[in-house]
Amino acid sequence: MNSVTLKLQAEPLILSALREDITSEDVTTASVIGENATGEVRLIAKEDGVICGLDVFARTFELLDPTATCEFSVEEGATSPPARTLAAYAPTCGRFSRASGWRSTTCSA
Repeated sequence: MNSVTLKLQAEPLILSALREDITSEDVTTASVIGENATGEVRLIAKEDGVICGLDVFARTFELLDPTATCEFSVEEGATSPPARTLAAYAPTCGRFSRASGWRSTTCSA
């Protein structure tokens, strides 16, 4: 997807989904994971398939943490077997784990 289409078409949908999922802070997570904790998010294929939407995946996390970095292990349009790690994203974990729908067990203070 080109950058204009991503910004004008996909980004509003991403933000809408995030607003729906992140309605309030998760109190338990906030009490045990510091604001500046680090961690990693992995995108793992559940089944055989053709990979698409990597730019939308990356943009979702960039909107939450502009300093996060992403490494893709596949290219758009490639095929993938199940259980393959497709991407790894290194966000500031505290920003994601505080949302009601996001959990991480790889955070470290």
